[in-house]
Amino acid sequence: LQNKVDALTSEGKYQEAIALLKKETDVPVSNAAVHAAILNELGGLCRAVGLYEESQSAFTRAMDILIEFRGKDDPDYATTINNLAGTYRLMGNRNAAESLFIEAADVYARTLGKDHFLYASAINNLGLLYQDTKEFSKAEILHKEALEIVKKDEGNPIAYATTLNNLAGPYRATGRYKEAQAHAEEALEIYRKFLGEEHPLYASGLNNLASLYALTNEYEK
Repeated sequence: LQNKVDALTSEGKYQEAIALLKKETDVPVSNAAVHAAILNELGGLCRAVGLYEESQSAFTRAMDILIEFRGKDDPDYATTINNLAGTYRLMGNRNAAESLFIEAADVYARTLGKDHFLYASAINNLGLLYQDTKEFSKAEILHKEALEIVKKDEGNPIAYATTLNNLAGPYRATGRYKEAQAHAEEALEIYRKFLGEEHPLYASGLNNLASLYALTNEYEK
């Protein structure tokens, strides 16, 4: 099923992938983790194409299944509520998003430890939410903590680059443009090296850096 979904999304056929996943979620699955995983995939695809209510519904169903069969002290449960929080963030429900991001980070910390990539992912997401609400000091603390974690994982340079970009946000918002530029430039070089100059993340990095150069009147750059 995952291979079929990956093939469809790689061709840009998101609606077909969503239809396939919806069909699968209507079939009883004896393994709760598998059922929740399919719903998580569905929720992520729906969110990607702006179907936020359907995304919320899929993640909520996955959450309920995991609570029933695994309980709340479980990394899969944390991943599901982390996903649901991301949808709430895009829907503008910031209180619900904050509560779930915090809960996800707490579950990851207890079950996997604070040096785990998934814990770093949860606090990174919470930091982005705080950037949305202009709580930049809170965001900076979280992104710095996440950066220290992902820096140790040499096998995941893209997560490190993305966290650098995240941290550049509070620096830019508080007028520390040189620090923001240094982080954005380092992130861009990592994207170029590991993903190439045709990748969307490289393009995103270019845009981030361009906005910083504009703030410092470096218009030619």
